Amino acid sequence: MEQYVVFKSHDQFFALPVLLVTRVVETDQFISLPDVPDFVLGVFEYQKHMIPIIDLRRKLFAEFTPTTDATKVILCDWQGSAFGVVYRKYCWN
Repeated sequence: MEQYVVFKSHDQFFALPVLLVTRVVETDQFISLPDVPDFVLGVFEYQKHMIPIIDLRRKLFAEFTPTTDATKVILCDWQGSAFGVVYRKYCWN
């Protein structure tokens, strides 16, 4: 049975296969990049690689993900490309 990492952004649930997820990190310290779309928050250095960080909420819903203690980044590797997705930690009730 395949497993997924489920996260919530803008009251929508998304899922990534666990096999694509490298790590979940707690950071908001990104290196800014000039001349990139506003949904690209910058890059994050991980294991000597620069990984672009994307705010999915900004890309899909035109709103930035608020930065709080619950803000996390899912680092992924998809089709040979690494990227990170920002989300707010969701607690199941």
